[in-house]
Amino acid sequence: MTRPVVIACAMTEEAQPFLEALEPDASVEVPVLPDGFRGPADFRGGILQGHPVVIATTGIGMTNAALAATVVATQLRPRAVIFAGTTGGLGANVHLGDVVVSEYALYHDADATAFGYAPGQIPQMPEKYPADPWLRATASGALRAKGLAFHTGTISASNSFVDGAQVEPVRARFRDVLAVDMETAAGAQVCWSFSIPWVSLRAISDLCDPNAGEVFDQSAPSAAATSFAAVESLLGSPPRRLHP
Repeated sequence: MTRPVVIACAMTEEAQPFLEALEPDASVEVPVLPDGFRGPADFRGGILQGHPVVIATTGIGMTNAALAATVVATQLRPRAVIFAGTTGGLGANVHLGDVVVSEYALYHDADATAFGYAPGQIPQMPEKYPADPWLRATASGALRAKGLAFHTGTISASNSFVDGAQVEPVRARFRDVLAVDMETAAGAQVCWSFSIPWVSLRAISDLCDPNAGEVFDQSAPSAAATSFAAVESLLGSPPRRLHP
């Protein structure tokens, strides 16, 4: 079996640009879900930028992301997982439409500090989950060459959409976090557990302010398109680890 690159998006709207560009190829295997499976996960295989890829639409939230990531990790043994789509901008210098290239992922709602763990750290797990250094560096070079605005840094996740009512405590406690979403850290933890290289290339769709929900609705399609362009640029870079 040819090991694919998995591109994971939470929502259909985020996955749509990838599905429209995907060249059908029946030789690219996708996970087989058991009868009675009730999760929202959907998997489509094909060719993108010359690479065998599987587009995983995971559903929203950390459990859905972890479930889909575990399915692809155990059934496909992917060469890499790329988390794509939209993200809320938390850093002071990020703007709508900017791409955030992950350096680390953490959970901003995890708090076991009473037992000596760092803020954002799940007990008995790493403080942060590192993105693959080569994927991160190659993505940054590809985005720079394409002229896309991007930032490299820490991203975080929780099961809450961060808006103006929640943002200040998160920003105060995690000053190095550039962007927040509801899936990446959970998927990154699964990738770490299975030693699968990963990176996140999400685009800013809102700024976690009181108008975040309204702005997200307006900006999500263009942010999804920018994330697609970022991933396409990475896949078009020198192959190295992206080859079987």
